[in-house]
Amino acid sequence: MKKTVTRRNVAGLYAVLPTPFDASGALDRRLYADMIRALAGYDFKGLILCGTNGEYFSMLRRDRITAVEIAREILQGQGPMLVANSTCLALPDAISLGGDLVKSGADMLINIPPLGTQLPRRVYTEYWRRLAGGVGDVPLLIYTLASVNQLPPVSVMVETAAAVPTIVGTKEGHNDLARYRELQQSTDIVAIPADDFHWSEYYQSGCQSFMTPTASLLPGLAVQIHQHLLKGDYAAAAPIQAAFVHLWNTIISLPAISDYHLVARVKAVCQLAGCFNPGHAAPPIIDVPASALPELARAIADVLALARRTT
Repeated sequence: MKKTVTRRNVAGLYAVLPTPFDASGALDRRLYADMIRALAGYDFKGLILCGTNGEYFSMLRRDRITAVEIAREILQGQGPMLVANSTCLALPDAISLGGDLVKSGADMLINIPPLGTQLPRRVYTEYWRRLAGGVGDVPLLIYTLASVNQLPPVSVMVETAAAVPTIVGTKEGHNDLARYRELQQSTDIVAIPADDFHWSEYYQSGCQSFMTPTASLLPGLAVQIHQHLLKGDYAAAAPIQAAFVHLWNTIISLPAISDYHLVARVKAVCQLAGCFNPGHAAPPIIDVPASALPELARAIADVLALARRTT
């Protein structure tokens, strides 16, 4: 049974799941199912499936649908809602895939807006309307409104998205936070940032939502941060948030990862995530040397130790 999602109840903590791939580049179904089971019992508003702006274009259409089917079968309508990325380069494909993802069990869809150099407002307005009309009354989350120079000012994106009732939230686009929040409050669309470095600042400015891939690796700590920030206990959240940043910096600074293109880096993170699921070896996607793993293990140990000292 689909969960009812509106602008009034979309706020919460979202875990962005890394997508594990097998040696052929296809979805590693067994490891993916283990990840869903491991995260099901935590207090997440939703699980974001099929990546955000770094994985969807490296996945087969069939695998994107399968990912949702696996999550639906495991959760059985309980726990966090399923948020699936329906983005495709062509709008008709995004509509078609979105419909299939919803039939497979997705409660909400993510879509990345069309990239262009200062496209007219009417282009975005028409894009949102056609997308929403094509997938029906399914709630939509628009990802990354204005994080790159090719997109128009965030005011254009927020205002045009707000005109479509089924668009319930937007991912903050790393613009001026005060201006962004002002626009969000004037439209009632929910802002869902995704920047571990400034998590506290977002909540101090009025946000009540967050999405983070680090939560998939350390879900218990992510929930702690979220709960502290909702209560306004920024002092308790600060050291755990710092540990999160330390972990993320360690992952992306490993030599075997940092020299790769974004897609390869995402797959490498997926590989590393596999290390933390008992009973499974890391899928052999990227050759992460054994010499890098102790550094990563130390970062994990540091994070867990710091969290124990703050609880």
